[in-house]
Amino acid sequence: MEKEGPEMADEVMTIPEVSEYLKVTRQTIHRLMKDGKIKAFKIGRSTRILRSEIERFIQEQMKQSNGQMSQSS
Repeated sequence: MEKEGPEMADEVMTIPEVSEYLKVTRQTIHRLMKDGKIKAFKIGRSTRILRSEIERFIQEQMKQSNGQMSQSS
């Protein structure tokens, strides 16, 4: 059953789920984590990422893209 509402923002996602959600490779997710652009945490040997962190990353990328678009116009 899919959650709706504010709780959905704190859904815990795996790296494969995040890569599918963002339509990028797992390697890209690992690079973003290494560069500090996406924060993750470990549970045992498994890496997890909060959906709210992914949404924050998307918003940041959109702000940067909008800034670049207005500079080129």
